[in-house]
Amino acid sequence: MSENLTHLGVSHHRIGPPSPAPDAAMSSQELMLRLNSTLDAEEIIERFVDCMKPEFPIAGYEYENADPAISCHSGKANRHLLAYDLTMEGQPLGELRLFLSHVMRESEIQSLENTMTVLFYPLRNAIKYLEAVKLAQLDPLTGLYNRHDMDAKIQREINLSRRIRHGMSLLVIDIDQFKQVNDCYGHLDGDRVLQCVSEIIRNTLRNTDLIFRYGGDEFTAVLSDATATHAMLTAERIRTAIAQLQCSIEGKPSPLLKVSIGVAQLKPGDDARSLFQRADSALYAAKSAGRNCCRSA
Repeated sequence: MSENLTHLGVSHHRIGPPSPAPDAAMSSQELMLRLNSTLDAEEIIERFVDCMKPEFPIAGYEYENADPAISCHSGKANRHLLAYDLTMEGQPLGELRLFLSHVMRESEIQSLENTMTVLFYPLRNAIKYLEAVKLAQLDPLTGLYNRHDMDAKIQREINLSRRIRHGMSLLVIDIDQFKQVNDCYGHLDGDRVLQCVSEIIRNTLRNTDLIFRYGGDEFTAVLSDATATHAMLTAERIRTAIAQLQCSIEGKPSPLLKVSIGVAQLKPGDDARSLFQRADSALYAAKSAGRNCCRSA
C-alpha cells in the first residue's frame, strides 16, 4: 500500500495562543466505518470534514477531482489554507483544500494529516465505483452516453432548468439512409462513420450539453440554457458540419452524409418523455420534408 499526501501549500500567520492538542473524540476505526458507509465521494469528503471540525479550526473546504469529475465545497474560503494533493498507489484521488478559521501549530497540522490517511480507502473506493458507473453509461463505440438512463438525465436537466429559470432544448439527430452506408462500405466502416458523426456532434456542442447515442444511427442532445432559436441554430451547424464531413476510411472515398434533426424547447408541463416525443415528432417532420433539414416542435 502506498498513500501520499502531497502538501501543496500552507498560507497562515502564527498568531494567537496555541490551540490545545486535539483529543480522540472519534477513533480512526469509528471514522473509517462512517466513511465506508457510502460510495458517494462528495458525501465522504463532507463527512470527513464534519468529523474534523470539532478537533481542528476548519471553516470550509473545497475538493476537486479531474477524472471522474467531482467537485464540492462548503463553508467559507479564506487566506488560511491547507491544500493537499491526494494519491494512493499511484492513483490520483483529487485535491482537498481546507480553509482555517485561525492558524494551526505544526503539531496540529501533523495530527490532522495523520488522521487524513483514513480518508484514502473510502475515497478510492468511491472513485472506482463512480468510474464503473460512468463506464456502464457509455456507448463503447462512440464514447457518448447510451440510452440506459437517458430519461433520468434529461429529467435532472429539466428540474435544473426550472430551478434556475433558464431555457432548455432537446435535439434528436438521425443519419439519413444510413443503411446505404453499411450496404456499400460494410459494417466496420459504418462504425467508423458513426464515430466521425459523434465527434462532429461533440465538437459542435458545449461541454455543458449532454449527448446520447439513442439507437444505431440516432443521437440525442440536451442543450442547457438554450431557447428554440439557439437550438435551431445549433442544429443547423451540426447538419452543415456533417454534410461537409470527410471521414477517413482506408482505401475508400468518404461517404456523403446527411442528417435530419428534430428540435423541441422545454415547455411548462413537459417531462423527459413528453419533451423527447415532441423532438422525435419534429425529426419525422424533417424526414417527411425531404430529409437533410431541421424542424422544431
